[in-house]
Amino acid sequence: MSSLIVTVVLIAAWLPGLHAVPVQQRADTAAILKQAEAALEARRYADAADLFKRVYSADTSNQRAAYQIGWCYNELERFSEAIPPLQNAVRLKPSDAAAYRELGYAYRKLNRYSDSLMAYQDSLKTDPDSANAQYNVGWLYNEQEKYAEAIHPLQEAVRLDPKNVDALIDLAYTYRQLARYDDAIAAYTKAADLEPNVVGPVSEIGNIYFSYLRQYDNAVTSYQRSLTLDPKDSTVQYNLGWALNELTKYKEAIAPLKEATRLKPDYVVAFDELGYAYYKLGQNDEAITAYTQSIKLKPDGHTPYFGIADVYFYNLKNYPDAIAQYREGLRYKADHPTALKNIGWAYNEMEKYDEALSPLQEAMRLLPNDALVHTELGVTYAGLGRDKDAAEAYKASIRLDPKNAQTHYNLGLSYVKLGDRAGAEQEYQILLTMDSEKARNLRAHID
Repeated sequence: MSSLIVTVVLIAAWLPGLHAVPVQQRADTAAILKQAEAALEARRYADAADLFKRVYSADTSNQRAAYQIGWCYNELERFSEAIPPLQNAVRLKPSDAAAYRELGYAYRKLNRYSDSLMAYQDSLKTDPDSANAQYNVGWLYNEQEKYAEAIHPLQEAVRLDPKNVDALIDLAYTYRQLARYDDAIAAYTKAADLEPNVVGPVSEIGNIYFSYLRQYDNAVTSYQRSLTLDPKDSTVQYNLGWALNELTKYKEAIAPLKEATRLKPDYVVAFDELGYAYYKLGQNDEAITAYTQSIKLKPDGHTPYFGIADVYFYNLKNYPDAIAQYREGLRYKADHPTALKNIGWAYNEMEKYDEALSPLQEAMRLLPNDALVHTELGVTYAGLGRDKDAAEAYKASIRLDPKNAQTHYNLGLSYVKLGDRAGAEQEYQILLTMDSEKARNLRAHID
């Protein structure tokens, strides 16, 4: 038997109904198939698709040809054209799991997720051990935010293919969405172990520690490892600096935050975080410079205005400029309670009690359980000669923070002004256990 006859016989083995085709047509089909297989091997998928279409046109019962047409179109990213031949392939052979997977893939690329899910699930009926299909079912559930349903197929994908990094990453993501953070970290860790040079899983571990578990030391470790793989990742540089700020390691935070702004010069939040680190270090000019750059990039953001205001208020005791900056920030976030509180507090420091009253009352509405707001409101009332209101404000503050010696001292002074000697004596006795100097000062007022 010649080699040509052998080829024809082998090809005929996967041509359904070929026995009914005339001999010459069988020979022509075999030749076309040989060309199609050569085109596939050479990755000339458009040519291969055209050749398989000629075969299918001659024999519409040829399931293999229908499948190969769809497969080639998928490789060419011509997904809409892939669907009809793949539908024919699964119609001709409902047990062909591979055809269902290709159909599912085409639907998925066209964002037809419901159809894609159905095709992959159909493939699993005849091939439940397909890691690819299990993974795609899980992926599709995730895309539809059906995280509970995604867990099992993704777990199966990992069981069937323990080195499937994509499945591990998607499984970790699903765990994270379900607040199963330890499981998410474990899955990301396995993915990172399998592909130690891939940044994604390592940085995601850092994000879980930072954003969800508030374990900033562990977040820093993960971000630092991530940066050894990709030091040009501006987001990780920023997150590292932010985590270090949360750990009050402000000096260490400067370098990654500066690097984040160098890598991404329009990185507004990185400039804000850099300004905060400088502010906490008492490097006031640098803090104002960083916050000012943030304002240049995004003039309607409230954070940098409040940041500059904090520099003026806490560090420089420059109350007029602090008030101006707080008010500028309030244009963009009108209900910011700390800004309102600090405006009132600043006015108290300047003994402008009339102007302090309104912002402090608004701050108290927003922060009813903030002891300091009540204390500052008491100072305002006292400055306005409203001693009874002052005493009530101080008592409200003490209920929230009974160990604040200054508030007890202020309440004692209010009692003295109200002629309530018993109340003043009581505050004096409390101060003896808290702050002997304030106790002596109050004693002088009582006597």
